[in-house]
Amino acid sequence: MQDVARAAIALLDAPHDAVCGEAFNVGSRAQNYRIRELTEVVHRRIPRCDVTFAEAAQPDPRSYRVDFSKFESAFPDCRFEWTPERGTDELVQAYEAAGLTFDDFEGHRYVRLRRLKGLLDAGELDDDLRWATHRVPT
Repeated sequence: MQDVARAAIALLDAPHDAVCGEAFNVGSRAQNYRIRELTEVVHRRIPRCDVTFAEAAQPDPRSYRVDFSKFESAFPDCRFEWTPERGTDELVQAYEAAGLTFDDFEGHRYVRLRRLKGLLDAGELDDDLRWATHRVPT
């Protein structure tokens, strides 16, 4: 978010004529990753984290390479500072500081379908996923 905010500030500070009606791909060629590459970063930073891919998964034929040259030319002083490694480290530290465990992360609190199933099983939601009672849930 800090890099996105940095880009937004650069755009807001730019002369009106330079950005009005223009579209920019905000990012950096050095920070353009495929999902597989990001999972490899996570696994290197958190060796206890198992990374698996679906057995029947096929390579994605789409290209996710984005051209950031227009933004880079218009805002040569705007530098992106975050890397996948830095972001992974920050998330791990935040999860640890909050006491978030793997079981918490995989449980009903953060997995919407598990939460809905629990509310359905408890009779708190009807079959249309509307509150079965008029009380505010806790």
